[in-house]
Amino acid sequence: MRFVFSDRESSKDRESGFRFTKSYVEIEIPISDDSAKIVYVLARSEDSGFVATCWGGWLFDFLIPDRKTVSLDRLAPSCVLAALVKSGASGEFKDGGIVHLLDPDDSQRKWCLAYLVNGIDFSDERSVLGHDVLRAVEEVAQRSNELWRELKSNNRDVWGLGCTAMDVEQIDKRLHELDEAEEYTAYTLKKLDRPSGLTEHVWWGMTWLSGTRGAWWSGTARALRKIRNERVRLRVARLKRTLNA
Repeated sequence: MRFVFSDRESSKDRESGFRFTKSYVEIEIPISDDSAKIVYVLARSEDSGFVATCWGGWLFDFLIPDRKTVSLDRLAPSCVLAALVKSGASGEFKDGGIVHLLDPDDSQRKWCLAYLVNGIDFSDERSVLGHDVLRAVEEVAQRSNELWRELKSNNRDVWGLGCTAMDVEQIDKRLHELDEAEEYTAYTLKKLDRPSGLTEHVWWGMTWLSGTRGAWWSGTARALRKIRNERVRLRVARLKRTLNA
């Protein structure tokens, strides 16, 4: 599948272009004489499919892996990407969602902005390009524009995350430091919860009796949250540096 914004191919001299393959329908929506938005209709089941734009295999890798440990929508509730990540993770696609779909062209997983459409008969071209599908094409094209504008914005703090002015090399160095800090902090939490060996059990009992264990646990948990929040901020900053390079 081609990136959401690509060169025009099948829609030359036409308002829009359609290409039918065994795996999907590719739709070109012209932007200019040379460029177009690329939208795909892919089967999900016998009677449902995704109407999606493809954002590649790496673009959101800096953010998506943290969605189970850090809530991007909590940190930046008004950002388009946060809403799409949350919808994709929950399986709700009313307003689109970011999901990992298999690209039939190379059998690799790609990040896609997708809408789910039910009631599609993939053996009938008129059904594949029916009213509900074409409406979803318009919606995913518009939502893709919104996401792209957000990603490409020159405002470094577009997500309200306090993104720093560090370059990519500095960000990668700091991310490595955070990985080490998280490993140590998570290990400390584990020992506070589940001591092993006689010495640790004795220490655990003494901290419990003295009332200090609770303070240490909450302080360590708070440090772990700060580490994970900073990682999201840095990944946002790195993503923007990559797109604007």
